[in-house]
Order: sequence, then C-alpha cells, then structure tokens
Amino acid sequence: MPRKPKEIILLYTGKKKIATLNQLISPWKWSRAKQYYRREFIELFEANKIPKVKCFALEVTYNTKHDCDNLVAVIKYFIDTFRELGYVKNDTKQYYKYLKIEGDATLPQRTLQFKIISL
Repeated sequence: MPRKPKEIILLYTGKKKIATLNQLISPWKWSRAKQYYRREFIELFEANKIPKVKCFALEVTYNTKHDCDNLVAVIKYFIDTFRELGYVKNDTKQYYKYLKIEGDATLPQRTLQFKIISL
C-alpha cells in the first residue's frame, strides 16, 4: 500500500500588509510585459473560442527552464486578460477557486499549457 506523504502546513501572518505581485515588480517593466502578453493571450483566446465561465480554477503545466514560482507573473497576465476580456466576472476568490502549477517534461520546450476548469 502506498504511503501517504506527510503534510506540513505553515500559516504566515505578516507584520505588514502582504505585498502583491503588482507591488513587487517594477511598474515600467510590468506595464510593457503586460501589454505584450495581453496581445499574445487575446490571440490565444480568440483562436480557441473560449466560453465565459461563472467560476473557475486554473491548472498550468509547463516545460520551460524556469522554476514554477517564476511563472507566476505570466500566469497573472493570463488571468488578468481572461478577466479583462469578460470571460469571467472577476478573479477574486469567489470566482477563481485555485491555481495548480506542475512541470511536465513531455510538453514541447518553452511551453505553458493552461487548463481552465469551469466549476
């Protein structure tokens, strides 16, 4: 019988307000990158005729040279574009239930696969 992995749960309550990704990244670089990825993701959504969803989760699989935590900015651009184009009402926890990021060496190099799960 397979052994169940041990779980370690850590709760962090910051002394200050927890910074968002937007606050941590240079505004100039952030703006230029967001414009670039917004165009890329608009093309991706339009090419795939994405339906609107009421509530969703996102699972991202990738094969890049990056660590999974270094993909968070690009994933944020993806979700922001998804919301801005009206595919979902908002990206708050009421509508956006979870994010899963997992490496997959079987994907082509430099590939991100976004799975939008309508809940």
